[in-house]
Amino acid sequence: MVKINVDATIFKDQGIYGAGMVLRDDKGSFLKAKSITTQGIPGMKKEKAWALLQAILRSNQMELQHLILKVDCKPVVDGLSSNSREVLEFHSMFANCQSLLNNFPNSRVSLVKRQAKQVAHSLNKASRFHTMCFERILMCIYATILNEMK
Repeated sequence: MVKINVDATIFKDQGIYGAGMVLRDDKGSFLKAKSITTQGIPGMKKEKAWALLQAILRSNQMELQHLILKVDCKPVVDGLSSNSREVLEFHSMFANCQSLLNNFPNSRVSLVKRQAKQVAHSLNKASRFHTMCFERILMCIYATILNEMK
């Protein structure tokens, strides 16, 4: 089982939005982290859905099996777990997420409190400057990772 915390934000001054994601094993130990950005200023919470899609795409590339994806945006979690398409702006992104999630039959997407994902949040903020994949724990997030494992 792999737990993935995902966070996203908009950097209006640069006309971009970014995502940070942290992959952990079932004991909470660090596996990998990623930060990524893309051009544009999305509408209402679309950056959160995009960040989730990026996490699912990366998981698919890594051929992971059992995923628990955690995001802090209730409309995104609700949109994926129901067949209603109340938020039409998310429709294609939800369809892509659901299609990819079919590759992970034992997976789920759940809501997480903002305080519980500080590492993903820190990587998300760093995405403004760099798109990177981390195989080792960076010193700047080491203490936060240890704190989240408690």
